[in-house]
Amino acid sequence: MKTTTERNKAVNVRKGFGIEDAKSDVYLAGFEFDAELPIPAGDEHYVFDRRILRKVNNFLDNPRKDFLWMAGDAGAGKTSSILNIASKLNYPVVATNGSEDTMVSDFIGKTDLVNGNTVFTYGALAKAMKYGYIFLLNEMDRIPPGRLTVLHDVLDGLPLHIDETSETVVPHKNFRFIASGNSCGNGDDTGLYQGVFALEMALNDRKRLIRVPYVDKEIEHKILRASEPDLEQCEGADVVEKMVRLANITRDRFLSGSDVDQPLSMPLTTRSLRKWAGLVVDYADTDNPLREGLEEAYTDSLKPEQRMAINEIAEGIWGDAWGGNSL
Repeated sequence: MKTTTERNKAVNVRKGFGIEDAKSDVYLAGFEFDAELPIPAGDEHYVFDRRILRKVNNFLDNPRKDFLWMAGDAGAGKTSSILNIASKLNYPVVATNGSEDTMVSDFIGKTDLVNGNTVFTYGALAKAMKYGYIFLLNEMDRIPPGRLTVLHDVLDGLPLHIDETSETVVPHKNFRFIASGNSCGNGDDTGLYQGVFALEMALNDRKRLIRVPYVDKEIEHKILRASEPDLEQCEGADVVEKMVRLANITRDRFLSGSDVDQPLSMPLTTRSLRKWAGLVVDYADTDNPLREGLEEAYTDSLKPEQRMAINEIAEGIWGDAWGGNSL
């Protein structure tokens, strides 16, 4: 793999990130594009949140021996915010997902037998440290705390020693560690996320935290109109507002849990909302593209009683136009 060099490309915040009210002379430091580096592809329709962009960029500029924790509910856009910012800055990323089965070797690396020969493969952490990438650890709070102790010395700027190869990996100056989780690092106090662990105090004390809420409705309006420009022509000028309204109701019910008559096991996220919008356009010639698209994108994944609840909400928004058989 290739090593990063200097962040000598100036990326204009207004033009590069679409922050229209930013000053025209504000620039962020990025890399020149290099096809040999693992730079995220990015989403051409992604709409950046100014607050999150500012905080993430400040961390990239001045990590101060900390790691960055992106905390938010399911589908809020924790990972996508990092990947899209990195894409605009041409900042390479190596990512891995945490779980109860994650082992230290997933971070450092392991020796495998390939065509009769033993070959050591770097783990995501070692790779990012060696070559100067962002190490993105998704769902970090689902990893048993004892397996994260390897990160303590790394965050203090100390080298990583690999026993299998006797190699010492000195952290590259461009190495950054970013994690995400549904909790804030202290375990789940909502009852929504089973299997979430609290971080050990030593690691918790080394983090900087950004709360990532669900996308603002005005931004979601922009996202849907940009990603599916034919949507309003197919279903009317108010379809975007109504779809986003339904999505926000599902999120409120998901977060309320047992406090509502019919709690939901999963919300309609921005990702699923875009999926629904695309399917509505795809099924424009059918009798009920809105319902058919919603079933495929979201409600068919729910329990029967939850599907009925969503159907009632949709009827309340669209009235008789919702029509058709129950979901």
